[in-house]
Amino acid sequence: MLAMTVLSVGLWSCSGQQEEAEQLYAMGLEYYNKKDYENAYDKFEQAAALDFAKAYYSLGRMYQKAEGVEKNDSIAEYYYETAAIKGDTESYNDIGVMYARKKDFVSARKWYEKSVAYGHAVSQKNLGIIYQFGQGVEQNYDKAVYWYQLAVDQGYAMAQSNLAEMYLNGEGVAQNEAEAYRLFKLSAEQNFWMGEYGYARMLENGYGTDQDIMEAIKWYEMAAAHGHEEAKEALVRLKGADAIH
Repeated sequence: MLAMTVLSVGLWSCSGQQEEAEQLYAMGLEYYNKKDYENAYDKFEQAAALDFAKAYYSLGRMYQKAEGVEKNDSIAEYYYETAAIKGDTESYNDIGVMYARKKDFVSARKWYEKSVAYGHAVSQKNLGIIYQFGQGVEQNYDKAVYWYQLAVDQGYAMAQSNLAEMYLNGEGVAQNEAEAYRLFKLSAEQNFWMGEYGYARMLENGYGTDQDIMEAIKWYEMAAAHGHEEAKEALVRLKGADAIH
């Protein structure tokens, strides 16, 4: 009877700690979404102290993006890896990205592959990039198309744009301007700058659609507003030197 009582108390304690950690994390997210990074950090740190995996991930993101703290990739990597060890699959991709930034594409691919096992579209896209450009592997357009398509099926804007470029150039697929146009349009409609620029190019040149210079200018302007330099150059070409002022 005593043993059962001790076990019950232990289970209640773990359950109570988990509930407290979830509440602290939820409060942290509320502060984070309001850009109150000081209070967000405090709540995430308290939740992490209770061993809540997602709190480690969120702390890593804050250090990576310099949100309320000084940017520190080493600390971000520590928090991401701690989150991963504790079972937070969302952190797998971010660890991969950090390795990719250090040009360690073999390690990056390892973490992306862990991530795609859970269906994460961003890692599917990242594996597409790995194979499209031969980063740490032999260049393989077929595999790039495969991974991009999986991410496209989940509506991921960058994958739509990247796969559109492959259809436009006939890389790993038969050249198909109509499909490139469709994918660029989908990406642009999500306000993704590469998609906006690609869609504008299709409209300007009549690739996969009827030529429409005025509509092309509209989308070049949107891409330029997002800082796309080639879009700015296109506006100068189509509208004159005052186009981007």
